Parts: sequence; C-alpha cells; structure tokens
Amino acid sequence: MTEPFAARLLALLERPDAAGSDEPGWVRAFTACAAGRFSDALALGQRFILECAPLESAQLRLTVGSALRQLGRHRDAERVDLSDVVEHPLQRIHLVVSAAADAVGRHDALGAAARIEQARAALAAAPTADELSAIERERARIRAAWVATEIALLAGRPTAALEAIAVLDGPLPAFAGPAWPRHRAKTALFRGVVLAELGERSEAGRALADAASIAESIGAQPILDVATRMRAQLAP
Repeated sequence: MTEPFAARLLALLERPDAAGSDEPGWVRAFTACAAGRFSDALALGQRFILECAPLESAQLRLTVGSALRQLGRHRDAERVDLSDVVEHPLQRIHLVVSAAADAVGRHDALGAAARIEQARAALAAAPTADELSAIERERARIRAAWVATEIALLAGRPTAALEAIAVLDGPLPAFAGPAWPRHRAKTALFRGVVLAELGERSEAGRALADAASIAESIGAQPILDVATRMRAQLAP
C-alpha cells in the first residue's frame, strides 16, 4: 500500500493541478487546497477522512488543517494537527510542522518555535528506508523552513528569516526531479517577502515574479494572489 500511495503523492507534487473528478477523495482535497478552493478541500476532507486507509487519512488530515488555517480557523486547525491517530512517523512530523504554523497564525512565536525545534529533532532521527519516507522527509524539511521563516518575520527578525529560507537554496533530491513546482513557487514567495522586509526591492521583485510565474503555470491561486499583491506594493 505504501508504494502506490508514494507514487501518487510524488505525481501530485510534480503536477498538483493534474487530478480528475474520478480521483480518490484525498487527491481531490489536496488539489482543491493547492488551487485555493479551501472550503471544497475542507468538505472533501471531512467526508473521506474516516473512510480512507491510514496513509490517505493522514494526508487528508494535513490537508484539512491547511484549509482551516487558510480560512483563518487556526485553533480548529490545531485540534486536527495535534491528533495522535497518525501512524507513519514522517506524517506525524508533518503534523508537528503544521501545528507550528497554527501557532504562527495565533501570533505565538515562542510556541511555534518550540514546535519547529521538535519537528527538526524528529526529522534528524526519522527513517528514510522507503520511498514514502524519503518523500515525506523532504516535504517536512521544506515546510519546516517555511514556518521558521514565518516565525522570524512574526518576531520582527527579517535577517533571521532570510537565513531560514536560505536553507532551501540547494537542489532537491534526485527523486524529486526538477519539478515540485508548488514548493519552488512558495519558496520564491517567502524569499520575496523577506527581501521586501529588508528593503531589497529589486531582488524581492524578481523572487515574487518567479513565484507568480510558477504558481500561475500550475493553478496555485493562493501563491499567485499573494505574489501579485506584493509586487503591486513594490511598484514605484
């Protein structure tokens, strides 16, 4: 069961906009959330979360938490993310990263930082013996860097935020190929936001343009919207 799930997840990371109406509920929820249809993602998650096998159910839990955060329901998201029903160790780490993002949404920088440290410690000891573990470890590493960037910005430390996002400057692992476009778009978005905070307007504009271009190519509307708004704010 792990291998088919890993293959479908990897395909989604390559093309998050390529899912039809006949896909399983966890896939449709994932793509709805990536496209900014948060209420649809939430409805799909709540509908299918109890019917799926454990791996799919855990991914649905991550998606439901993300949709709730985007809808401003951070405490509801936290209740989902702090659940202890997830079996796979890397998926449990994902939920800790998500709980850190929930704390950011509640403006609790200290609580968020503690959870990110917990996630990073768990990542350092996490297994990568199978394909799913390798994929999930890399996704969790990337998401932890995003949240660490948010924490630094929340604390008013843009230089620390730049250091946090810079850990993602290297290439992705071989199994990810050159793609994972949503991850590249969101990383560019964070870099643009941080550079804008540091007063580096031209560099920020380039990063935000990259984020917008990639996001538009895959229908990642939330990233596109933020990048477009930030670029407008930087315009002379």
